[in-house]
Amino acid sequence: MTLYSGSQFFDEQSFPFHIEKYTIRKGQEIPLHTHDFVELVYVLKGNARHEMSGRTYELRSGDVF
Repeated sequence: MTLYSGSQFFDEQSFPFHIEKYTIRKGQEIPLHTHDFVELVYVLKGNARHEMSGRTYELRSGDVF
């Protein structure tokens, strides 16, 4: 499993914030991964399944996780 580190995303460790628009295509799967930081996601449009801690969540437009 891949570990994403804040140092990969945060330009300034004194301001650990990064924002990025990311598009997931229909049928695309994101490999299992973990982070050493908090990730906040807003679903702009579409729907998906998100797996976390052994549970699966159905997501749709307007959801935040």
